[in-house]
Amino acid sequence: MRLLAVAALIVVGVAVSSPDVSSAAGGGVVPVLPTRVVDTRGSSPVGAFDGSGAALRVDVSSVVPVGAVAVAANVTVVSAVAPPEGGFVTVFGCGVRPDVSSLNFRSGDTVANAVVAPVSADRAVCVYVYGVADVLVDVSGSFLDGVAPVEPTRVIDTRATPGAAVRGNGVIEVDVLGPLGRAPGTVAAAMVNLTVAETVGGTFGGYASVFPCGATPTTSTVNFITGRTVAGAALVPLTPRGTVCVHVVGRAEVLLDVSAVVPGTPVTVASPVLPEPVSAGIASHSAIDSSWERLIVIDPSTSTGYLSDGDRVLHTFIVSTGYGGLSGVPGSGGTPAGAHRIEMLARARPQEILEWRRPTGRFADVFGEPAVTTGLIALDGLEERNRYSWERNVYIHGTNRLSILGRPGVSGGCIRVHPNDIYFLLDAIEEYPTGVYVLDRPWVRSR
Repeated sequence: MRLLAVAALIVVGVAVSSPDVSSAAGGGVVPVLPTRVVDTRGSSPVGAFDGSGAALRVDVSSVVPVGAVAVAANVTVVSAVAPPEGGFVTVFGCGVRPDVSSLNFRSGDTVANAVVAPVSADRAVCVYVYGVADVLVDVSGSFLDGVAPVEPTRVIDTRATPGAAVRGNGVIEVDVLGPLGRAPGTVAAAMVNLTVAETVGGTFGGYASVFPCGATPTTSTVNFITGRTVAGAALVPLTPRGTVCVHVVGRAEVLLDVSAVVPGTPVTVASPVLPEPVSAGIASHSAIDSSWERLIVIDPSTSTGYLSDGDRVLHTFIVSTGYGGLSGVPGSGGTPAGAHRIEMLARARPQEILEWRRPTGRFADVFGEPAVTTGLIALDGLEERNRYSWERNVYIHGTNRLSILGRPGVSGGCIRVHPNDIYFLLDAIEEYPTGVYVLDRPWVRSR
């Protein structure tokens, strides 16, 4: 079976009177009090186990004015029964059913997702279920103009290319307008549905975001745990190239479908890059391995760390370094500067103490003695000045003393980070060749 998705967007209901649905002048969005237009739990479920069931035709004329081109709604399935490969729902403007879906489900699930769907000439939408489920449709608004519905179109499915799954904090750029036959620069945003399949989550699961490229967001469009197929809706600005980017923490096959576009001029969003002093500090350094696809850069002078892919910054985080300044000498208490290979990774539970690079089953108090917690990245120096890093047990590691993060001169040489950041780094590098470089930029003690 194909795992499918359709573009979705919810328009939040506001306290307004229901519109005159006989006609509507002007343009834009027509919000309504969220109105349930169908609930099959009092009658018969929709669909068939083998996918042969007819679509349910839903009359929305009571809440959608004449002249509307699309409807915004929230669709929920309950009491779902799915085939072994899972089930899905497609919401469409009746007519020929597109090869996409609005949400995915397993047996027993209750799942909801927002959709924007074209309406038929007589103001109806159709709901198709692959599997069997009761269906609830809640309308929150409609569109007269300013948005152009399109035939729901899949613009990427990474499953079609072996090895193309997005993994380890990866980002892919997706052409949205090319498959729609529209020219870049003419569309400001698109209504999309992001589906992740064949997922592998980290300690706390994974997540994926769709965004207008540029700075990687800290928000999520969908969240997942290992083995789940999840869909989520977003209205996303496009780049001037007519593209969006998808960012995945964890691992997932990515499916992206478009159901509408917003004509207009796109806005350029700048991608974050390494600050010039940082970039200059690592440029052409002979000890940096050319096979490294990613680099963790530590700037002791600002107590800042960067995860970079070339000059592009994937993540920025706060660090604390050694009380002995920059030094690779055993017993100095200093953090060794220069290039390091990653010798090993270790992962534990939040605030679980690690000793000798292994979880202990004991947990640290946030006000207790500083400890190596949560996870660690063990370093092995590649230069004469840091050749004792492995013997000294120099790590990038989580800490229980969050209040002193960002203060230099507090560790015995290790690089302390927030527990959330150590998990982020572990997830981001475990599938990519990655090195570590500590800049020769010491912090200066204030006088």
